[in-house]
Amino acid sequence: MTLKFYNAYKAIEKTPKESYYDNAQAQIDAQFTNSSTIDTIGEEVTFGTQVYTDTQVRTVTVFNPKTGRKEGNDWRRIIFQSPIVENIGYRYEFDNNIWLSTNDNSYGEPTSSVITRRCNNVWRYRDINGDLMEEPCVVDYSYSGNQFEYKTSIITVSGDALVILQANDKSKALKINDRTILNGQAFKINGIYNFGNNETFDSDSYPLIYMDVFKDIERSEDDLVNNIPEWIPPIPSDPTPTDGIFILPNVVEIGKDEEVEYTVYNYASGVPQADVFTYGLSGADASNYEFTNVGGNNFKVKSLGHDYTKLKVTCTTGIGSEDIDIQLNNW
Repeated sequence: MTLKFYNAYKAIEKTPKESYYDNAQAQIDAQFTNSSTIDTIGEEVTFGTQVYTDTQVRTVTVFNPKTGRKEGNDWRRIIFQSPIVENIGYRYEFDNNIWLSTNDNSYGEPTSSVITRRCNNVWRYRDINGDLMEEPCVVDYSYSGNQFEYKTSIITVSGDALVILQANDKSKALKINDRTILNGQAFKINGIYNFGNNETFDSDSYPLIYMDVFKDIERSEDDLVNNIPEWIPPIPSDPTPTDGIFILPNVVEIGKDEEVEYTVYNYASGVPQADVFTYGLSGADASNYEFTNVGGNNFKVKSLGHDYTKLKVTCTTGIGSEDIDIQLNNW
């Protein structure tokens, strides 16, 4: 009989660590709301969705561990009543702002907390289908250069900036040279830093994207009022000529000092015919490109610099004409 009770006791016996955590959690549960910093905020339900649900937390000031000084109001520490799993990269909604968690403390402690940064702008762009994407982002106002050196200088319109985004399925598609408009000024991605994996050997587990961006030249189709950059559809693969006039290759954007040679033929059942073409030019300023008539079925275009207006090349023969619109760039 004694052995029976002993075995039952052993079955429910806890380790000192388990007992400590349970006792600490019970004390936290009893006293958590007894604070002037208690608040109800929106917590992102699922990573990357921007759908928020109410949760009760404490929001407190952040102190710089190096100097002991209080950080500004763009930083908040969020303390949770119960332990949480890895939470870097999640977004929160309170004080009429979206906040991005950049550091957490969720291991080995009875409570969990995250350090958040206020998203002070929105990275707007169009995806490959032309759909408008909006990602709340942190534009670091004390950043200069692309070596992650935090300085006290203020960014000028000609300088670099550090932008921090949540690394979700949409933002992971961003690439170097992609553009956005921040408060009426055009910026382009110069470098993408996604090396901070949550799991050492999982190269896709990074929760944040750090981007070095620099001031870019405005384009004619940039929407500087709504902060939406010009959208250039992805270049499809060259079509297989069947019947009609085809201009190949289908290159519609040329970088500075880059030259592309085009061919233009009238096809019948996929066979090029003997028709020859004349070429008409319109749109872009002639000082921004070089056009070479190689012959009745070939021409070359070289970009000499950026032009807000696209170069339209009209290829005309006896049966009709076909146009190609080319964006001239300075990069």
